[in-house]
Amino acid sequence: MHYHFASKQEVLAAAMDDAVRRAFERQREALREEDDARARLELLIDHQVPDTGQVRREWSVWLQVWAESALRPDLRAVHHRYYQGWRSVVERTIVRGQRQGVFRPVDAAAVATRFTALADGLGIQVATGSPTITGPQMRRILTEFVAAELLPSS
Repeated sequence: MHYHFASKQEVLAAAMDDAVRRAFERQREALREEDDARARLELLIDHQVPDTGQVRREWSVWLQVWAESALRPDLRAVHHRYYQGWRSVVERTIVRGQRQGVFRPVDAAAVATRFTALADGLGIQVATGSPTITGPQMRRILTEFVAAELLPSS
């Protein structure tokens, strides 16, 4: 390890690079054939729930990065860059849905911020084995958020 990395922070940054790259590749592949913004957002939800092997491992890395970033400012730039990328994917999906007439007019950036914050809070609970928040519950809560915040009123 010390041959390739000078510090624990470098190992964590490399792990984060790998986890984010894999997650974005998986998301791109899932979204490639889907044009409908609502369906795209549902796919993004499925790719955020840490109840399967690869997504759970990626969340494990995120949890470590969050903890270390709180204590070590040198990791914050890596965290912020990747996190902004995730929030931008959500925001662009909302804007796409507005253009398609699937989502009502809202401040896409503000809704994306609330969505990602909710996904993070729920994901932490699922990843840490909370007895009260399961993967299916996380999906349901995020889907209900999308309906309440983005779908046109009936």
